[in-house]
Amino acid sequence: MSNAAALARLRFSASQIIDDLAAENIAVERINWHVSREDTQPTPRKKASPAKKGHDNQSARLVESTARALPDDELRTALLKIAKHLGDA
Repeated sequence: MSNAAALARLRFSASQIIDDLAAENIAVERINWHVSREDTQPTPRKKASPAKKGHDNQSARLVESTARALPDDELRTALLKIAKHLGDA
């Protein structure tokens, strides 16, 4: 049912309804009533938007300054490439 007031009246008269059904030889032990919306439509989930790609100069500068503080090795070279990529993206 879509009307909560009507539902309250039905719940109040549930025992009378069961008695009336028994008089018609319909065996009922219990009646349950629930409120629901009319015409419920499933709501699709929203997809998470992908991360925006583009320039990130602040991150590029941070990675580059970190790389420049390292001794000359493979990690420094890799970090400098990442910094370049972040700045160019």
